[in-house]
Order: sequence, then structure tokens, then C-alpha cells
Amino acid sequence: MFNILETSPLSSLEFTALDLETTNLDPRYAEILEIGAIRFNKNQILSEFSSLVKPQKPIPSAATAINGITADTVKNAPLLENILVDFVNFIQGSILVIQNSNFDLSFLLYYSEKHGIPFPDLPVFCTLQLSRKVFPKFGKYNLVALRKNLSIPDRRQGRSEIKNIHEALDDSFAAMEVFKKCLETRNSWELPFSKVIHHEKGQKFVRDYKVK
Repeated sequence: MFNILETSPLSSLEFTALDLETTNLDPRYAEILEIGAIRFNKNQILSEFSSLVKPQKPIPSAATAINGITADTVKNAPLLENILVDFVNFIQGSILVIQNSNFDLSFLLYYSEKHGIPFPDLPVFCTLQLSRKVFPKFGKYNLVALRKNLSIPDRRQGRSEIKNIHEALDDSFAAMEVFKKCLETRNSWELPFSKVIHHEKGQKFVRDYKVK
């Protein structure tokens, strides 16, 4: 796959926008509660992956305030180790698109290693980094601000009465739309990955996110 990143236009490739909801910020002490992902190309959504995850520890109220997920929400959800293989198969052969890629990949790499599931070394676009380059005057680059500035619609399913909660599949959709708008603004669809990728730390592939 790495050879085509130098020659093939992005318009000919497939991408997977993904997002996680978690119980906290550090994967060593926190757990994944939800995984959402959308596989797409320039023209259309190809498929979707969405699953709640049953944690091993109680869900902190601070996490519920953000994502609306309670113990009752996930009481019948699968364990993470039972869906990780399916998720890895879903993203295979695509370029990952992630808002704040350092966060999501820290969890995915930590738990895939913990459960002995090889995680593929895929190319990665961080929409947080890319949008800072493409839209330097926005000021704020969190997903809420980007949605507002770029007029990205809401796709939440409304699992909770809590307003403005985060849902993994909806945030995946937002990351996909941010990515598309970045490429459209810079007329970058016909350029190869190597000419468009941007990260202030030079992170281009999953391997660059692994803890040394």
C-alpha cells in the first residue's frame, strides 16, 4: 500500500474515519465504551461500523456527561476483545481519518496489544492537524467548533436526553466531513497522500504513534 501513497491521487483511495468514546483520557486507566467508523471514498460512504463496548469497571459520571453512556446503555454490549478483530478487518487497506489521532490511536494500540490483536500499520490523517493548516483563522479546532464553522450536520441517534453528547459514529461522520472540506478547499483530491499529509510531529503512519 505504501507505494501508491506516492503516486495515486487521493480521489482513487479509500478512507476510514473513526472515533472512540472512552471513560477517561489515559488508556492505561480508562476503557473504550464505543467504537464508530465510516469507510468512504471521495464520492460516497461505503460502509459503517458501530458498536458499544461493555467495560470492566464502573463508568465515571464525568464520562456519562460527555457521551451519555451509562451502565444500562452497555449492559448487553460485547466485550472489547470480542469486536476488535472485526474492527481491524473493517479498517484494513484504508487511510485512517481521525480527529485528534493521538488520542484515539493511543487507545487502539494499547488495547490491541493487550488482547494480542495485531493492529495494521496504516496511513493516518489527523483532521485536527490538517484543519489548522487549511483554516488558520478559525481559532478553535475541536470537533464542535469545526462542525459549526464548516456547517457539518448532526447525525446523532439521540440515545440520551443529555444535550450535545458525543456519539462515536456521529463524530466519525464529522471527521470525514472535515477531511473532505479540507481537501476541497485546497483542491487536493488529485494529489497523493505524501503531498497532502500534515502533522506538526511528522506522524504519517500508525507506527509513528506507537510508544517508543
